[in-house]
Amino acid sequence: MKRLELDIDRASWLVEMAMEWKDEKGRELPKELVERLSANLFVDPILGREPSLTVVEELASALFGSAAGVKIKHGATELDLDRKGIEQLTRKESK
Repeated sequence: MKRLELDIDRASWLVEMAMEWKDEKGRELPKELVERLSANLFVDPILGREPSLTVVEELASALFGSAAGVKIKHGATELDLDRKGIEQLTRKESK
C-alpha cells in the first residue's frame, strides 16, 4: 500500500507539472520527459510488470472491504449501498 501511495503522489505531481508547463510554455510537456518521469509508475517491483488489478480496482477493493456502507453519486444518479449490497456487488464482479 505504501508503494501505491507513493505512485499516486508521483503521478499527481507529474500531472500538476504538465499542467503548469502547458500554462507557462503554451505547449505539451515533451513526451520523452513524461516517459522518463513516469517510468515504473504502478509497476510491481518484484514482478516487473503492472499488478493484475488496476490501481482503481485496488483502491475500490480496499475501500469497499472496510466500509460499512458507500454512497456513490454521478450526476443526478445516486447509489447507496450497505455492507450486504457491497458483498453482493463484489460477488457479481468476481464471477
